[in-house]
Amino acid sequence: MFTWKDYQQLFIHWEYTARSLLAQFRGFYGKYTNDPWLNSLTEKLMKTSNEFKTWWAEHDVDGIPDGNKEINHSELGVLQLNYTGLLLAEKQNMILTVFTPKPGTETDEKLNGLL
Repeated sequence: MFTWKDYQQLFIHWEYTARSLLAQFRGFYGKYTNDPWLNSLTEKLMKTSNEFKTWWAEHDVDGIPDGNKEINHSELGVLQLNYTGLLLAEKQNMILTVFTPKPGTETDEKLNGLL
């Protein structure tokens, strides 16, 4: 999200999506502040991405995500998706995110066209 500039084109509302993902990451990070790998990743992101560095300092925290995303797919055009995050019972440090086509849009037809 923060190191691949093409993501800024992929997500129609990139800033909102990136801030949301960062807040979710911070919520996860708070449980593992002594993890060397997470600390190293955070340091790398702060050096690589000005947005990450600026927004990290704001200390926004979010939990398990629910919402919608609009993706600008290179072949299919705009895809409108709803998503729900599910905490895995046996691995409480993992979240399964399920994406479904937003009702009332052409997204379902576009995705079925790929099949």
